[in-house]
Amino acid sequence: MPNRPSVSLFGRFVDKVDGGKGKVASSELLRIAGETDRVFLDTTAACVVDDPVMARRLRVEKRGSHATVVRNPGRDRARAMRDIGEDGWRGFVCVETANVGPHAMRLAPGARSAMTAEIEVIPLG
Repeated sequence: MPNRPSVSLFGRFVDKVDGGKGKVASSELLRIAGETDRVFLDTTAACVVDDPVMARRLRVEKRGSHATVVRNPGRDRARAMRDIGEDGWRGFVCVETANVGPHAMRLAPGARSAMTAEIEVIPLG
């Protein structure tokens, strides 16, 4: 697994792969080893993805978002996805800023809301 991405994101999350069960992520890194679909709740801090293959760290800073989604289709689902392919899932992770679940927003007509994400690439070594 050393050539797979890992994500530093902790706290309460909904595990959509495990039937939507509520869980808590410990202080260990989330190592992407297969199908993953987690909605981290009450997250406003940056999320950091370590990418050992490209020797870099990706820092996703966000504003106006109170949830973070981390996804990977895993081997079986990736086979059907042209843009990922059979083995592409091993080096793939999707991090999304969001307002979902208890953070979903309903706006009145004409109302506005803004959410931004800034991605910083930090070379390692």
